[in-house]
Amino acid sequence: MRLSAEAPSELGQPEDAPAVHDAGDDAYWISAPKGENGEPIWIDFRFNLNKASDVDTVAGTAFIKLDVVLYWTDPRMIGWPEDHADLPPKLWGPTMELVNALGDMQNESLVFSVVDAKTGRMKRAFGFTGVIENPMNLRDFPFDMDDITIMFATRSHWSTFDGETGGDVAKGMTYRLRQIREEVEGKWLDLSWSGRIGECELHGVSTRVDELSTSAQGQDQTDVVLSFHVTRKSAFYFWKCLLPLYLLFTLSLSTFHLETDNLEARVSTVSTYCLAAFATLYVVGEALPKTDLLTKIDTVIVMTTVSLTFTGIASLVLKKVHTDSGADVAAWWNMVLEIALITIYVLANFWIFVPPCLKQLKSVSSLTGYQRVSTSVGASDTDESDLPPTVVKGSKYFTLDDL
Repeated sequence: MRLSAEAPSELGQPEDAPAVHDAGDDAYWISAPKGENGEPIWIDFRFNLNKASDVDTVAGTAFIKLDVVLYWTDPRMIGWPEDHADLPPKLWGPTMELVNALGDMQNESLVFSVVDAKTGRMKRAFGFTGVIENPMNLRDFPFDMDDITIMFATRSHWSTFDGETGGDVAKGMTYRLRQIREEVEGKWLDLSWSGRIGECELHGVSTRVDELSTSAQGQDQTDVVLSFHVTRKSAFYFWKCLLPLYLLFTLSLSTFHLETDNLEARVSTVSTYCLAAFATLYVVGEALPKTDLLTKIDTVIVMTTVSLTFTGIASLVLKKVHTDSGADVAAWWNMVLEIALITIYVLANFWIFVPPCLKQLKSVSSLTGYQRVSTSVGASDTDESDLPPTVVKGSKYFTLDDL
């Protein structure tokens, strides 16, 4: 295949470029095309959001499947047949690096083709399937919010059509990234699955393109951040973790209805429920995150354990009161201690869970009801004055209705 390069200076090629180039002219095809006045070309891109699932709270990971589709104009490809699959093997094309991918991430080349031979418009697509690192703020767990963030970066990364040659640019940049401008090239964010993510509820997606300052080594990096904004479905943790603890606490109150001088029966009862509590914690421990701070559930676990311990200590004290002051005084203090323990336990649970629960409800309302100024292709006018929680300033946020 041979391509006539008429008026090479107008096409952004050197004046001394040869008149014709065949597909085997590697030195010609491997370089990046130039924009006007030698400026970096624009790469327009979009995402196909195919799936996000398996959010692992314990491991801090998530499974994602998505496509990145890139469009650019290469004047060298003007006149190349659009249905011709045999592009020059060393034809230059842009790529992006998935920064927070873990070792088993699959990166598949899906498309590399000419979409408009009249202008030299090109298209390239990559499919990413695998697990990403997903650190989470678990202070309010299980009423927490999360942004499942997928971080791409490029230092003008590129690879050839045959995939055998590639790299990045040591200094400066050969292209810049931006959201697609033409509707015929697709939708900025194409959500192609139901949006269900296991124990999390998806409310929207945000995107951000940041051109970083030139590094000390002279490299120009562009970061592309795509985030799924979710809140946790807490019902599982109530039934699996909290309800057993509440039942154990309630049953342990039967200790206060034994005779105050029957220390053996009281200690035996408290010991039984303490063992049951530790057995429950062992069973549910695999479902709880390992953190260096106490989550809300951890706090309730500690509080329940302390309550059971308090009941055992109270039995010892009441036995002493019964011996020294009589059964009536011991019975009165027995009632006071039971009422005080129930009151403190219930109020403490409200104090622990009500604020994060209300915070989550408010956040869900903000995430689902956010109104963008514009959702058209290529739009950049968006109101950032009241972005929803977990959405970083400078991002564009789209609710599920927008998508």
